[in-house]
Parts: sequence; C-alpha cells; structure tokens
Amino acid sequence: MAHDREFPKDFMWGAATAAEDVALMKRTGLKGYRFSLSWSRIIPAGVGKVNEEGVNFYNRLIDELLANDITPYVTLYHWDLPLALQTEFDGWLGNGT
Repeated sequence: MAHDREFPKDFMWGAATAAEDVALMKRTGLKGYRFSLSWSRIIPAGVGKVNEEGVNFYNRLIDELLANDITPYVTLYHWDLPLALQTEFDGWLGNGT
C-alpha cells in the first residue's frame, strides 16, 4: 500500500529526531555514544564551502549529549568520502584528498 507523505521544508533524515534519540539514550542508561562526522554533510563538495547547517547539527548533537551526561565519541571518517574527492582526486590514493 502506497502512502503520500509530506515532510517539512528542509527536513533532514536522521537530524529531525536527534533530541528524541538522546532522550532515549539517557532513559536506557547509556553513558557514551559513538557517531561519525559525515564529510558530505559538512563539506558537500568535498572541498571548499562549509555547510554551516551541517556543522550546527553536530554542535547541537554534542551539546545535547553533554547536557544529558552522555560522552560523545566522534569518528572523523567512516566511509562517506564525497564523490567529488573520489572522481577529481582519486580518493584516498590521490594527494589532493
């Protein structure tokens, strides 16, 4: 069965429920949370302009974790290399990445 669903303008999967996710972590007694910074969310083209909304997302997430006594453990890279870095610079094999 198909359903038409409309999401709010600028809706981002995984970002809209971050506060609720942290509340659930606290209720279940988690003391730490490991997550990775998505390069594509912060610098979509791989180089150049920084997406401030992406940076703000992580700032809010980290602030919310700390406010709930949950230690954030950040992975800087977890297999989400922007396509532009792969095609233009030969990914991790090239010197430009």
